[in-house]
Amino acid sequence: MRRVKSTTLNHLQRMPLLQTSHGPAASSELNERIETVMPVIEQVLGEPDRSMSRSMIRNALEQAADAEIPGEWVWHDWLSAALQILGLRCRAIDCTIDQAVDIAADGAQIITHCDDNSWLAIVQTKRSRVLVLQADEDSASRWMTGRQLRTTLNSAQAERSIRCVVVESKLTASASSAEPT
Repeated sequence: MRRVKSTTLNHLQRMPLLQTSHGPAASSELNERIETVMPVIEQVLGEPDRSMSRSMIRNALEQAADAEIPGEWVWHDWLSAALQILGLRCRAIDCTIDQAVDIAADGAQIITHCDDNSWLAIVQTKRSRVLVLQADEDSASRWMTGRQLRTTLNSAQAERSIRCVVVESKLTASASSAEPT
């Protein structure tokens, strides 16, 4: 996975929106990707953190796309790069759905790209339920059981591995950066 140099928010705010150099067809495809993932990123950033405008998020997604190899879209590299540009600590992992729920219970947020080309984020857990945001027509959050989550992800087996991007919450990120290495 590629690492992206972190950019400060002030610098990002002053940067003009980049134009993608992947051509008109790729440009409309990129715009579609950006529009479908935007509600998930906004949810991960959280309601209180509105210091990042939609244009800043779009700019980060476009910068990450410009760093891609033309014709080769790897969703988790693109998303991780964009989130790192926004100053978030994240990494792509393969885990089972149950492991993803456990990671979310520890305070991280999970984003995955589904087979139907939609985005899904596990943003919170409470008892045996998870708060899920599925970026679709209404982009509404809803509570689900593990079984409902597996059905949504088209995964009947709990042990099936999924690729996801784990975004550390501000609390877990500050705690892990304070630990000696």
